[in-house]
Amino acid sequence: MSKILRDIPITKQSLDNTHYLHHLTRVLVSMAQYGHAVILGRGANYILPPESGLRVRVVAPLEVRRLRLMHEQGYDAKKAAHEIGKHDEEHHDFLQHHFHCKSEEMAYDVVINTAHIETAAAADWIVQLAFAKLKKLILKTSL
Repeated sequence: MSKILRDIPITKQSLDNTHYLHHLTRVLVSMAQYGHAVILGRGANYILPPESGLRVRVVAPLEVRRLRLMHEQGYDAKKAAHEIGKHDEEHHDFLQHHFHCKSEEMAYDVVINTAHIETAAAADWIVQLAFAKLKKLILKTSL
């Protein structure tokens, strides 16, 4: 399921489709209710309540992202820069269109800059933070 959701392209045509947001909301709410899911993007942090999970944003400087894309996808520098620019524009347009957000700082529990942190370490940290947040929510609801 995650591969299917990740591979759904966000295009300017889909941004104008109000049905998309309706169905996206239904899928995200179902996944959150079922649990045991990792949701990447799609505005989940704006759709689901903060207590539904850990809201993480993973970032890196443009140059780090470009080098990673060149290494992982075999792109040359120009193609990698183009793909990053395209992705960033689509991401911004999607959030602006559906959620009218100008700033994302408060939409996340934590932001991790992976420029100097290994992916495995970031993943371990995210798991620890998820358990810490769950523990806090359980304690809060038991009072």
